Amino acid sequence: MLSKIRRKESYISNYLEICVACNRPDFSLVAEAKVASQSICCVFGESGTGKTSLARVIAGLEQGWTGTVSNQGSVWQDSTNKVFLPPHERRVGFVFQGSELFAHLTVSKNLDFAERCGQGRASQPNKQDLVHAFELGQILSRLPHEISGGERQRAAMAQTLLAAPTMMVMDEPMASMSRSMKDALVPFIRQSRVSFDGPILYITHSERELEALADSVLLRNAGQALGFDSANHFLSAQAQL
Repeated sequence: MLSKIRRKESYISNYLEICVACNRPDFSLVAEAKVASQSICCVFGESGTGKTSLARVIAGLEQGWTGTVSNQGSVWQDSTNKVFLPPHERRVGFVFQGSELFAHLTVSKNLDFAERCGQGRASQPNKQDLVHAFELGQILSRLPHEISGGERQRAAMAQTLLAAPTMMVMDEPMASMSRSMKDALVPFIRQSRVSFDGPILYITHSERELEALADSVLLRNAGQALGFDSANHFLSAQAQL
């Protein structure tokens, strides 16, 4: 069945396409979006509205949802046809609020490990290019506890990209940072967008971050999708309120 669906969806697509729903007595979530590759879609809403749950569904970390998920022409999930690719086949890269660097390895060795995980895929960026783009040259020999929070997040983004993901999820990576550190990190997050072929889902409840980063917006409210829109249209509408 999977091979048949893949042949049917063999056209070249440059989008992450989501159309999923979950209806339980304690939780309800509906999401429909079409996110372009090399763009940032901010999943925006207050805590507890299902933003991270949606990311887990897309990554294949949660089952039991109805609907479809496909990325760049590859069908990851189709509940009608009983298709469900496991997480290791989806290869979704995560950057969390607390960076996931190995504490016992230097920044350079963390990057080396991620590079091996990428296994030389055609989409894998060059390590030295990322070191330059994310300004990591001065901290390569340091351990994670020896560098700042912003530096750790920059290293974590480069590490995730070196593993050659098909897409990225950034789950409130700047939530615990000062405003000055956030402002300094924004250009590097935007750099991530053009450092690989896939889309980025950026989860946040900060309108300031949305304004600085988003190409498109998926709004969340109490688990229900209010809408998917371009960032420019959303921000224009907000300014008129």
